[in-house]
Amino acid sequence: MGQISSYALTPLTCEVLIVGAGPAGTVAARLLAMAGIKVVLVDRVNIEQQKIGESLPGAAQPMLERLGLVSWVEKSSSIINKGNLSCWDGSQLVATEFISDPYGCGWHLDRQQFDQNLRDAAEDAGALMIKGRISSVVKNSDGIQAKVGVMVNKFCRRSKRHSLVHDIFDVALNNQSLNGV
Repeated sequence: MGQISSYALTPLTCEVLIVGAGPAGTVAARLLAMAGIKVVLVDRVNIEQQKIGESLPGAAQPMLERLGLVSWVEKSSSIINKGNLSCWDGSQLVATEFISDPYGCGWHLDRQQFDQNLRDAAEDAGALMIKGRISSVVKNSDGIQAKVGVMVNKFCRRSKRHSLVHDIFDVALNNQSLNGV
């Protein structure tokens, strides 16, 4: 499905609306789209906002393989992680070496690139990504309707500030997909 960029009220219908395009939201969107379910993924993605660095242990490898995401993680400028030093309860650092781990080494991740690659993987599977935020949700006889405000930075020459322009999307979830909810 890809991304939508429009400057008018755009009606969309989907079976599942996922708010939040972090790892959990994007993987859920990818799996649902691969199963043939029409998915819309909404997030206020801010690629300029720095995220704290992350790492994945080698134990994540089997799960990533099952999800078909290993190649997407490898595109994330990841660096082999041979171990961690951590302090969870107390003041003593504890070393965990992945070299002797049955799953092997893990990865140090560029979190922004990792998140973007997971969003790309969801879109590649057929999910629609909308960069914005939910402004309202209403349940009606046809299902649920959500309005999504899409944020676009525009430069104002006079004030030298950025302003937000909102595009509104109506996302309707039909009642048929809500059975059992």
